[in-house]
Amino acid sequence: MERSAPPSFFATYALAGRQALKVWPLFLVEFLFMVLKYGAFLLSLAVLFGPFLARNMGRLLEGLKDPKGYDWSEVVGDWLGMVSDVSWWVILGVVVLLATTWWCLLAALEDGGIYGTFWDLAREGNLFSFGRFLERAFQLLLPMIWLQIYLGLFVLLALAFWVVLGLLAAGFLGLLGFPFGLGLALGVLLGALFLLFWVLFGIGFGAFSYLAKAYVALGVGAGDSIRRAYAKFKADSWRVGLGMTVALVLYIAVTTAIRTFFVFLGMIPLLGILFKMVDMLIALVLALLVLVLFPGLSVTYLQDEAEA
Repeated sequence: MERSAPPSFFATYALAGRQALKVWPLFLVEFLFMVLKYGAFLLSLAVLFGPFLARNMGRLLEGLKDPKGYDWSEVVGDWLGMVSDVSWWVILGVVVLLATTWWCLLAALEDGGIYGTFWDLAREGNLFSFGRFLERAFQLLLPMIWLQIYLGLFVLLALAFWVVLGLLAAGFLGLLGFPFGLGLALGVLLGALFLLFWVLFGIGFGAFSYLAKAYVALGVGAGDSIRRAYAKFKADSWRVGLGMTVALVLYIAVTTAIRTFFVFLGMIPLLGILFKMVDMLIALVLALLVLVLFPGLSVTYLQDEAEA
């Protein structure tokens, strides 16, 4: 019996969209997680820089009225005094550690709950339940954290590669006596390659990580999920990998076009404020879409491997 042709990219996207609509409360849950994560980030900034702003708010407001003519020495002196204080750096380290831990825990709970919800829908037809969401979130907490660690190691390896490449380039220039023209040309070349690498790496690695998370929620170990996600990523002549990557590129392109359009509208006198508010709302909606639709898309691609 001949194997039926796989569905097209857009047929798969449409199916993932219908699945996401069936569990639409996930959009509200994602908004709650967004508030908790970014709220912690803003709180961290308030702890670090709030005292400085409280002491200098009057001076800053007065200085903004005449930036060139105002004497900024007191503000600069207070800033330098703050950043030269060892205790401030200790507080900075503690705040960064706590904020990072909070963010990672929330991200793991978020991923566990949302991927678990999509798998429950795919395998058993169960719709969204907040109790079940929390159950799946805590059930998958540790595996998702381990996956974060493994994926983070890949990013660190990529960074290490560029650090080594930069050191080799500096050593090469050192042997030649640091000629200005060659140094400039090599710097521009490495800069362009660096930017191109991280754009391509970010898109491909981002699409790949969605599949890895879907495997973890399916019950695969964090380490093995990376191997299986890679195999799935290149399955059917890279159909799955291209499908995930094309979806991510489309999202980035559409988001960039819409946001750019509203940036220009925001320059219109008076009405610009309204368009800026609309732009913020659209940015929020688009962020929620990607947070829900891409996990649903990755589960859609893996449904043929769902356990009975």
